[in-house]
Amino acid sequence: QELPLEVIQALRKAAAEHPSKQEPADGCTAAVTVAYAFAETIFIFPITPTTPLGETADQWAVAGKTNSFGVVPKVQQMQSEAGAVAGVHGTL
Repeated sequence: QELPLEVIQALRKAAAEHPSKQEPADGCTAAVTVAYAFAETIFIFPITPTTPLGETADQWAVAGKTNSFGVVPKVQQMQSEAGAVAGVHGTL
């Protein structure tokens, strides 16, 4: 079923006024980008095999990158998964 002409025109106008800022990303980059944008505290822990999630969040925080609320999230490295879970539980 085709869209009405008015809808098509509105979509084209919106696309012209708001150009896309999309760029390709792997799953880890996409996940850390969203998590960082909405977190005040990020708990990371070393795992094997490693993923870039914790390292990326830590690098952004050290560089002073702010999240969606204008705050630089505090990144805290824990020694285990249980420690990270406890940290998250404590911030709720």
